[in-house]
Amino acid sequence: MIPTAPSAPPRPGIWSKKDATPYVKPWLAALSPILFAVLGVTVMPYAGIQNDEALFAAPLFTAMPHDLVLRAFHHDVPLMLMSYLGTTKTWLYAVIFQLWPPGIVSLRLPPILIGAATLVLFHRLVALWAGPLAATIACLLLATDASFVLTNTFDWGPVAIQHLTLIGGLLLVYKGVRSSSASRIGGGFLLIGLGMWDKAIFIWMLSGTGVATLLLFPAEVRRAFTRRNVRAAAIGFAIGAAPLILYNIRQPLRTFRGNAVYSSSELPQKFEVAKRMLAGNLMFGYLVNEDWAANPRAPGNALERGSLAVSDLAGEHRTSLQVYAFLASLAAIPLWWNRRKLVLFALVTMIVAWLQMAFTKDAGGGGHHVVLLYPFPHLIMGVAIAGACVRLRWRPHVMAALVTGVLCLSNLLVYNQYLSQFIRDGAGPVWSEAVLPLSTAANAWEDRNVFVADWGIDPVLRMLHGGRLTKLWTASDVVSHELSASDRATLANMLALPGAYFITHTAPFEVQKGSRARLLSVAQALAYRPRTVAVINDYNRRAVFEVIEFVH
Repeated sequence: MIPTAPSAPPRPGIWSKKDATPYVKPWLAALSPILFAVLGVTVMPYAGIQNDEALFAAPLFTAMPHDLVLRAFHHDVPLMLMSYLGTTKTWLYAVIFQLWPPGIVSLRLPPILIGAATLVLFHRLVALWAGPLAATIACLLLATDASFVLTNTFDWGPVAIQHLTLIGGLLLVYKGVRSSSASRIGGGFLLIGLGMWDKAIFIWMLSGTGVATLLLFPAEVRRAFTRRNVRAAAIGFAIGAAPLILYNIRQPLRTFRGNAVYSSSELPQKFEVAKRMLAGNLMFGYLVNEDWAANPRAPGNALERGSLAVSDLAGEHRTSLQVYAFLASLAAIPLWWNRRKLVLFALVTMIVAWLQMAFTKDAGGGGHHVVLLYPFPHLIMGVAIAGACVRLRWRPHVMAALVTGVLCLSNLLVYNQYLSQFIRDGAGPVWSEAVLPLSTAANAWEDRNVFVADWGIDPVLRMLHGGRLTKLWTASDVVSHELSASDRATLANMLALPGAYFITHTAPFEVQKGSRARLLSVAQALAYRPRTVAVINDYNRRAVFEVIEFVH
């Protein structure tokens, strides 16, 4: 599942003595994680909290279905959030939220730090495989990639732990094989097991690396396939994935029986999604509003004025040069021929993983799936660019800096396009920052029955209030479709509760279209009239939420 090495320590770098990798200053290894963290923290406050970003917190503040928990010592121990989504992040935030109450910073800073840690491990891994120059280039490209920055800051996938456990696992297994250390191999497979528990689609990347290793490094696999190593790997994986394994024993293979449905109907669209993810433009109109959104906001501080000034000066930049750089890197075979097995390892991993996304129904069509292919495209680009530069007789460091600088600048202009649209146009509808003033308003409703009549609101409010909204109920599943007699009876019972509030989206922001109208129609039929308690605006003064009380 990883490129292995002969027992004799290899030469540093991927090149022969004739074109050995140039010396790279050690401090450059720290540049990419620091740069990534700065970019993540800068954009962090500009979006509200989306439903899936807060989903992990549900077991901390509300009861979970019995099939997803383990009853032990008179307590429900959460194993899974869904049949394919584990509670790895839940357990992490159980500690974080004890020390730091739920909020934008406490929610988003940990994934940013996890992303920075992934870059540190990725640099170490690529340096071992291909030398420090390739590692520095690959990490700088990854750290400035808008798709990587945004999906790891707004971790709605979730993807941050997936990246960390994969790269950390590969690094430990590789070092374990090189040094004949079964404990390192066990530690690597423990991280891999944690990745599987975190989200079962980790199997896409795990199988990709496994197929690539078996195809390209069969002799090394045979040498590493000792009883001691296999035992360490099995024990490590079993410990890391123990909750997932236990769940699938209690609910026989439910993770795999209900989630793998074959479909080839969306292949062209999924290929386009993968291309746009690497280009950086996939999340315009989703994570951020477009410029035609109502009530554009003026910048409020020096950072915002600077971002808009750069956007005005450079023009609209929605697509980076990375797709072209990636294709050129693949085509430049002589530049990476000395390390062809490494490039082919990355390529086979991506192909195997993407084919599973492409042929699985309802998978691979969103950025939070395709970004799991990262950081392998950047590995290929780093190796190819380093290969080109070290073959030049004239100042390879200068050439490496120029090429990498142009690509990073292209990435940063796309990042700034997102930032400028956050500032001017606000977050996309399901990311509206109006959920924050809504949460503040809900401080006065903690003893009142409150019903949420659209998707994506109640998990966020429960998390932000730390479970104190004990009478917050979900009505979105009732009003999301044409109403049956049973649905109307359920709504009638809700409406009959004295003093109950109903939270709805205004029409432009509705996720489940028609939900508000269906609620109002039932209320009207029962002779209730709506009284608006509050209208909650976003930072652009757009009405996003309406809180309604129904009275006779």
